[in-house]
Amino acid sequence: MNQGPYNPYNAPAPYGAPGPYMPPPGGPAGYDYEFNDVENAAISKAAFWVRLLGIFTIVSGAAGLLNCNVVAFAIDLAVGITLLGAATSLSMVVNTQGNDIQHMMVALGKLRTAFKIRVIVVLVAIVLVVVAMVGLGALLFLAGNQSR
Repeated sequence: MNQGPYNPYNAPAPYGAPGPYMPPPGGPAGYDYEFNDVENAAISKAAFWVRLLGIFTIVSGAAGLLNCNVVAFAIDLAVGITLLGAATSLSMVVNTQGNDIQHMMVALGKLRTAFKIRVIVVLVAIVLVVVAMVGLGALLFLAGNQSR
């Protein structure tokens, strides 16, 4: 049925299927939530570790650049910067009032981006390894048939 804050009695929708939920004026519902001290402490610790991982990722990329690995540097730099942004958003959850949910959603979006970059890189690497192994197998097969 069409239940929600504006239709508590499940009255039928007069114009067909209900549309998307529209929050009341003054801001989206649930966005005024403030995390308590225990939750803020956990978020603050997470922000610390995300920031540290971001710094380590950038340093790792810079080390790859010393080996002339520009692709690894670019990937690590993008992931590291995204992680630092997520850490900043997590810190803002703890250090500001009134926007905890918005800051948390921004942090989750940045973490999702960092994870997505890593997953895509791993999938591309797996595909390249499989292609290389199939190519090597084909070369060995052809070389074996040439020697007979």
